[in-house]
Amino acid sequence: IKEMRSGLFYQKCVRDSTDLINCSASPVASSNWSSALQYCDSLSLGGRTDWRLPNIFELLALLRFKSDAAPDGRYIDTNFFI
Repeated sequence: IKEMRSGLFYQKCVRDSTDLINCSASPVASSNWSSALQYCDSLSLGGRTDWRLPNIFELLALLRFKSDAAPDGRYIDTNFFI
């Protein structure tokens, strides 16, 4: 998924999803920084192999704040991130 303000691409489904259309998989219970870095370093998705973890500012760009929060009160757009 391409985030329009930053131009960065994000993985839509959780790690280990078997169905990349509906993102069917249980979220990984926990991950430490080292394993997350290793996962991104070895990821091949959407014809790309240059994946990395976003920094804190890039993650903040994904949030919708109070004035534009979704009707359900969520701060992440669930149309893109299930």
